[in-house]
Amino acid sequence: MMIQQIKEFLLQPYPDRDDFKSIALSAFLTSALIFFILFGFRPFDIGRADNVFLTTLLFGLITGAVTLLYELFLVHILKISREEPSWTFLKWIMSIMVLMVFIAIANYVFMTVRLLDQPFYWMGLWIMLRGTLMIGVFPVVIFGSFKMIRQLKQNQGIAASITTAPADTEDTHTVHLAIQKSTATWEVRPSDILYIEAQQNYVVIAYKSDHEVKKEMLRNTLSNIADALVNTSVIRCHRSYLVNQNRIERISGNAQGLKLFLTDLTDTAVPVSRKYIPVFRQ
Repeated sequence: MMIQQIKEFLLQPYPDRDDFKSIALSAFLTSALIFFILFGFRPFDIGRADNVFLTTLLFGLITGAVTLLYELFLVHILKISREEPSWTFLKWIMSIMVLMVFIAIANYVFMTVRLLDQPFYWMGLWIMLRGTLMIGVFPVVIFGSFKMIRQLKQNQGIAASITTAPADTEDTHTVHLAIQKSTATWEVRPSDILYIEAQQNYVVIAYKSDHEVKKEMLRNTLSNIADALVNTSVIRCHRSYLVNQNRIERISGNAQGLKLFLTDLTDTAVPVSRKYIPVFRQ
């Protein structure tokens, strides 16, 4: 029973942000934390430095730079979206441990060059890696747990406070959605749309037709589709999703935001990111 609970906890969606401002802030806070820890406790022979303040400051700056480059690499090179339900607490812990390895390597190279003025050797690197992980993993996991639990409770409270009454808009008219690189359009009534999901250069539209749920894939961007559906009940709820607010049956919350359960859909929950939660609270 305990093992199952731990597994469920580790597989909870973890609240992270992929925008540059959030990444830069994370790098700055990590840099500041490392500076204060090293300056206060002075491990790894840092006390032998001629200028302890400057040395620990440089350690902090190196840590911040490695953190910034690592997170940008995850988001923009590996294309890992950390705002999706698939980004779990376990994946976050694993990514942090990999980041700590890179930070330890960078700081060890700096320490051998500036602080000890001696050649690189593997045992010294192993000691640095082991010390970094031992010092860093426990507080990081505790901090991440509190962050996830706090965000989860907050979003569950928001979900419980939101009513799912349909909007006044009937949306019985037909709209023509453009198809890129084509003169053709696709016709649909906004009232029939359930949700729309972005998939690279395409959008997938889930809609109701003849009492069945069907899907249509169009070559277009989600922003263009959102513009075509302005002033309808279909609204933006996530950077990758639009949803028909008249089709929302139930709302729940997780650490990343809200989850929308729609009428006629039993196997799909549409996410609402934190950025769009105020729209649903109105």
